[in-house]
Amino acid sequence: MTVATCFRLKTPGCDKLGALGGSRMYKEDLLNKRDRLAYRIILDVYLQNGVTTLAGISQRLQIPLSSVKRYLADLVHNLSPWTSSQKVRFEVNGTKVIFQLLGAVTIDDLLVKQQLQTADNVVLLKFLYQHGLRFRAPQLMNVMHVSEASLYRKLKTLNALLAPFDLHVTNGQLVGDLNQLHFFYFNFWRTIGERLPVSNDFDVMKQWLINEGFRLDDHMVDRLQDWLAIMQQSVTNQWSYRREASLNSQRLMRQTPIFERLQRESEWSIAKRQAILLFILLHSEFMFTDQMWQSLFLSKETAIARLVRLVITCKQALREAWSGVPLPEMLTGQRLAGIFIVPMVTVGDVQIFDDISFHYFTRAFFRNTDRQAFDCVQYQLTHTASSWINQFARRHWPYIERRLWPYLVIQSRRVALHVGLALGFSTTVTQFAKRALMDVLTQTLAVTISDYQVGTAFDFIVVNNRTASIISELTDTPTEKITELGTERDYQRIAHRLRTLLEKRD
Repeated sequence: MTVATCFRLKTPGCDKLGALGGSRMYKEDLLNKRDRLAYRIILDVYLQNGVTTLAGISQRLQIPLSSVKRYLADLVHNLSPWTSSQKVRFEVNGTKVIFQLLGAVTIDDLLVKQQLQTADNVVLLKFLYQHGLRFRAPQLMNVMHVSEASLYRKLKTLNALLAPFDLHVTNGQLVGDLNQLHFFYFNFWRTIGERLPVSNDFDVMKQWLINEGFRLDDHMVDRLQDWLAIMQQSVTNQWSYRREASLNSQRLMRQTPIFERLQRESEWSIAKRQAILLFILLHSEFMFTDQMWQSLFLSKETAIARLVRLVITCKQALREAWSGVPLPEMLTGQRLAGIFIVPMVTVGDVQIFDDISFHYFTRAFFRNTDRQAFDCVQYQLTHTASSWINQFARRHWPYIERRLWPYLVIQSRRVALHVGLALGFSTTVTQFAKRALMDVLTQTLAVTISDYQVGTAFDFIVVNNRTASIISELTDTPTEKITELGTERDYQRIAHRLRTLLEKRD
């Protein structure tokens, strides 16, 4: 089926499939409403290469023009310390809005870091975590300095945030199934950027994974540390829960070969075995070896067979949509399986980019023909002979789209000056910035760009808010700080710095 044929078959409702399910949370969703909208307005201007109009902001964010004007007036005041120190340029001239980052500062520094500390959702979630997921109304009223009526309005807002994760605050307790509680808090702590203390089991569990042959790079060790810290908090504070994991999730977990290997560790508690099994499956895309995938795919169990059918169907759709163009070598069946396992064993999602960022990166990094081909993949995955695959793809398309799409960004050629990307994202997501940087830098420079690794020599390193403090402690190499994956304006600034660097060398 060609791309053209695919689009002739599409129905009017097909374009709305992405909105049918797959609810998700973004970092700014944790902020209070005024802070959240202020952040989104500034991010929108930033991603328009720093210049836009009041009407454009209103249209893209679907915020009334009067509200946009009010928020911009507040932002002029709130950002004045940054503008007076010439780290930021922010101007509202009539209908024109200008926003530029001039110094070593990101939008997170300006509008997220400090605001998260006092955000209602963050305060509530931290309190629940530290108090066994239980609360008494007078306690929280005192902590938040609000009346009982205000407290329950805030809890109602929190429940809307928790709903996609099948969690709920009710009768003085946060309830759900234990896997979901671990999964949500793992994402919560990493989203707000706070490190957890190392658990007592960390060294033992890390060594067990190494002995069992799992891949554990520094990124995965960091995630394991947080996961085990949450598990220990759960056991120590006797987290209780009311719902069991879904039957499909339980079957998939129990039918994997890892489940049998964990069962042999009889001295471990059931909770510990369950938690480490879930961690492995959630990160199977990066932790499994080829042999592990082969062992999994050979299973005849129902849940695994469904996973295999889903992978085969997706690969076929990708090949047909990009007819005559080889798919990236990184996009293997194993990678696809690792992507699909996550929504099969958990509920809810925490996305790296909100819709503003994602739509920008869609335009900036994906060619028009690729966008059409990818829309065709979506259509094919929701119109198969299998009703289960159709429903799964519809329900989880927002997640699948954002996890699958980076693999399809074409890798650029490599040349001489070595630039390292340390952006705190996975290798596949970092491909966005890699490709965009190459497009800008190779116009005037000979460069090669790769993911930052400790011990590797680089001429220049690009960091963002996630990694700036860590990288600065590890190297004296010149660095440039961007927000998220940056914009063309950032890349032009990096190109200027690199040209200056080369001039000094010469």
